[in-house]
Amino acid sequence: MKWIRFFTRGNHPILYVYWVMESLRREFGDYFGLPNLKHWARHSGSLWVEERELKLLLQAIKKKLGTDWPYRALKKMKGDSEKLIVITKHTKHATKQNLKQIFDQAALAFQATYLPIMIDLVINEELKPVIEKVPLGKKPLMRQKYQQALRAVKKPNPEVFKKVFINYAWINSYVMDITPLTYETFKADWKSAKKNQIKAVQSQKTKINPRIDRLVAMAQEYIHFRDWRLYKISEFFYYFKPLLMKKAQGLSYEAARQLTPEELISGKFNRRILKLRQKDYGLMFASQGVKIIVGPKLQDFKKSIQDLNGRTSKIAGLIANKGRVTGRARVADAYNFSGIKSGEILITPETQPAAVPYLKKVKAIVTDEGGITSHAAIVSREMKIPCIIGTKIGTQVFKTGDLVEVDAQRGIVKLLKRAN
Repeated sequence: MKWIRFFTRGNHPILYVYWVMESLRREFGDYFGLPNLKHWARHSGSLWVEERELKLLLQAIKKKLGTDWPYRALKKMKGDSEKLIVITKHTKHATKQNLKQIFDQAALAFQATYLPIMIDLVINEELKPVIEKVPLGKKPLMRQKYQQALRAVKKPNPEVFKKVFINYAWINSYVMDITPLTYETFKADWKSAKKNQIKAVQSQKTKINPRIDRLVAMAQEYIHFRDWRLYKISEFFYYFKPLLMKKAQGLSYEAARQLTPEELISGKFNRRILKLRQKDYGLMFASQGVKIIVGPKLQDFKKSIQDLNGRTSKIAGLIANKGRVTGRARVADAYNFSGIKSGEILITPETQPAAVPYLKKVKAIVTDEGGITSHAAIVSREMKIPCIIGTKIGTQVFKTGDLVEVDAQRGIVKLLKRAN
């Protein structure tokens, strides 16, 4: 059996990833008619899948792309996500019944997590020749909407802040890393929005053939949805955090995030196991749900999976924005860009909206993951930065300080000289 790394997203807490894995297990049956897929696992921030099962899934998605299914699925997932937030926002007591209602709805809403990525995999090859022409659409992305709200403010004051806070309290949060908007941050963001406005690229519509034009239109919808669903997940956890801490029995927030939904409802958990989970954990499909593995069993499982290797000095990916530059590499995880220096080439699993202020410094962006609807593809065109996405192993091949060439005319990243 051959395992393939599907993508890398960082090592999120178990409470979130457990929900996502359970949603994924249900999604295969509900959306694709494939209830028997079972060789899926996650560890160290990466999602792994057995090669044959991934092919079956991608074939099932490809068949649906010629129908209105992608739009129906999108509408359903938006509705499920909005319902989850309404339920959570108005839940004041962390009773077993209330938590179960939230968890059941989360299992539906979190089906939105991976679907855009799966669709990316299917449509990337067909849209590769026209990726730079794909219009981003008239709908502003969430951070652009936040900037629009800030630019409408004549002068910051506490009363105006309260109005903005209602709609954007979680704008600087990322999934379970909750950073509520503060008055000081609001004032700083207001100054930045007034000074630096990033306008969305409005490319011409493609007129190639009916199928390509239809895929372009669908990609445009999923670009907006991919951004929207990330902020909705963060908004959900913003409201869920107080409920979580009410049931955490004195645990720190870091430890409480490693509980499973069942452990949270029952109040029964092993504190020693929670400490192991905080260090590292794995999740895999089981016959009746999702199984967690830690310690020696996790190490044995990791050894059983064939990983991609970095024994090369040249890699290829999908061109998101053309250009050709040379510079020093900065290899960073998907959630910490604070060490980036001006003129470096960012090599990362993926980019997120919170990274935009740091991306202004870089010469080019190279990602392991992503397709036509990914954040890196969007922001690189907005900022006119050369960008190559979907290299799979960029963060394994290169190290911070390496001298590299990014040839985004051909989709090639090449090592020129190793760092000392």
